[in-house]
Amino acid sequence: MITIVIPSFKHAQYLTIQIASIIRQGALVSRIITVNDGSTDVTADVLAKIQINEPRLMAKNLTDNVGFLQAAHIGLSYQV
Repeated sequence: MITIVIPSFKHAQYLTIQIASIIRQGALVSRIITVNDGSTDVTADVLAKIQINEPRLMAKNLTDNVGFLQAAHIGLSYQV
């Protein structure tokens, strides 16, 4: 089982395709953790829509931009 962490800052336009590609990998991927790194675009809305139909997706929405590396570490901290 694999957990995938996706830090994202203002990349809403890519998330649907990116997550769909991960979902197509099947049961091999047990969890998808996406960290919205303080985006001011519609990233949070896109993730909320995907979460409706994808129980493996966990979205963490940060209020401030902390940078790629810190966002990745935050995502890893949610890994079980």
